[in-house]
Amino acid sequence: MKKSILLLRIIFTILLICTFVYIYIYSSEDGEKSSNKSKGIMYSVICVIKGTENVTQTEIDTLEPLLRKIAHFGIYTMSGIWSMCLMSTFFRGEEKSVEDSISVDDKLITRIKAGSKTVEFKRILISTIIGFLYACSDEIHQLFSPGRSGKLIDVSIDTMGVLNGVLLVLLICKLYEIIRGYKKTK
Repeated sequence: MKKSILLLRIIFTILLICTFVYIYIYSSEDGEKSSNKSKGIMYSVICVIKGTENVTQTEIDTLEPLLRKIAHFGIYTMSGIWSMCLMSTFFRGEEKSVEDSISVDDKLITRIKAGSKTVEFKRILISTIIGFLYACSDEIHQLFSPGRSGKLIDVSIDTMGVLNGVLLVLLICKLYEIIRGYKKTK
């Protein structure tokens, strides 16, 4: 294994673990402290948009749950990015397509096994499973934090965040390939 691949694995593993630790720490806060923190952030956001004299408690109370869901989605997007970047260092020998030629009824048929698509699918699947399992464990953890609850909707939002991160990495990689291919043709 190349040293650069090993270094990337270490870096992305550390980033993924740091993200999971961050999630764990915030999930450990009791419900009142967590809610007050979210309401404080929501107050600041509304102040920026509307001005300080126009903020009502009703607006804060109404928008605070939305902010919490956005935070769930955002932090799990980060975990999806780190997980997919980590997975991109694996299955590197399987990426090339393989051609097979077989003879059927005197006709030569060439099959192309989509090796790169299979590898990409493995990376997406493993990254998503890692995020989903951590989301499940996070919601179970919240059941033991005072004033908190584990919610299936949060697992869904978290998993969608992971998929968002995975897709962002794929998009960036595809754009890089397009740009690199464009530069080679010039």
